[in-house]
Amino acid sequence: MSIRAEGINVFPLMTRSDYEFYDELGTLSSEQVDIYQKPDATGIRSDEINFHLFNTVGKNELNQFNGLYFTSLLNRNVAHYMAIAHAIHGTSIRTYEQTRATEGQWFDDPLVDDIYKRILLVETMQTLHRINIRNALDHSSSHVYLATKHAYVPQQLHQLLQGSELTEFEPFDEELYHRREQAMVIAVEAKRLFDKHGQAVPMSMMEKTSYARFRKWSDERQSLTDDILRTEFGLYIDRVGKKDVRWIRRL
Repeated sequence: MSIRAEGINVFPLMTRSDYEFYDELGTLSSEQVDIYQKPDATGIRSDEINFHLFNTVGKNELNQFNGLYFTSLLNRNVAHYMAIAHAIHGTSIRTYEQTRATEGQWFDDPLVDDIYKRILLVETMQTLHRINIRNALDHSSSHVYLATKHAYVPQQLHQLLQGSELTEFEPFDEELYHRREQAMVIAVEAKRLFDKHGQAVPMSMMEKTSYARFRKWSDERQSLTDDILRTEFGLYIDRVGKKDVRWIRRL
């Protein structure tokens, strides 16, 4: 990640269900994996993911990081906000989700939507204070990255964090995100065949896997799969001119 090259020690914070995907992509350092899968006294990492986006309260593992990347908003199940709204305003209040394309509003009733936004901001503020911003003697900068298409969330956080600076990045290309996900699946299958059959794998062995779809992809996705195989698995793809992939071999 380019932000790491700028001296920012950023921790990617994700949901429990997203952890495996990000781990397979190589997003996490060994130190960060140890936080998610805390090793026991013998150094063996736990299979349980007890540290995640919705479970950071009272935990101090992030105070050495000066950057935090929220891979998604702290949005809980709809029923969570409904129950709180009923407790405050009674069971007659409308707790339907917003059906109109209204920017910055999730629930149909503004009272319920206000409860949702307040909880979201409080929990996000509490979570971002897990990093070095909480250290009274640390006067260095803190960096928070929030992946969301709702501009009002970072804008309100900016207002609450006095003296902070707000920078908006280009919208994320979700199509490219899924291309990488698909390319990763294909690359993993290619590596499994390589591990099973030795130093080189001919294309014919790939015909019964999702790798067969590789030849129908655009050059951009072919290049993406090549990069994954080379950088993450140490494998190299031999090509003959503009023909299909012929061999996969170790670097």
